[in-house]
Amino acid sequence: MRSIDIHAHLTPQCFIHAMQAGQEWHGIRPGSVRIAPRAVWTPAQRIADMNSLGVDVQVVSTGAGFYYYDRDAQTVAAMHRDCNDEVHQMTMDHPERFKGFAQIPMQDVPAAIAELDRAVNKTGAGGGDDR
Repeated sequence: MRSIDIHAHLTPQCFIHAMQAGQEWHGIRPGSVRIAPRAVWTPAQRIADMNSLGVDVQVVSTGAGFYYYDRDAQTVAAMHRDCNDEVHQMTMDHPERFKGFAQIPMQDVPAAIAELDRAVNKTGAGGGDDR
């Protein structure tokens, strides 16, 4: 029987790289957010951890720290597109190991619908994460 982790959050590598380079990323300033040690894991490191735990597949989505309900809706929509594109790339690079859920900008209903539609119908996400 396959083991599937349906609740696997990640910190986007595009965010991590921007912070490490001292660059702002969608309004987030370097040093303003703590990055946990496991948050910097690459997909390869994640797969190694999955193997050690006997997990066959992870359904990945960006962590709740990137909801940013209090920020400008257009900025957050762009952030979520970047996050979803990264999750999509993981599913393309490792289709047998990763499936994706989309991050959607809930503070703007039309933008949330548009991003969910894009993520599901163009990138193959299995749904959206709207907590």
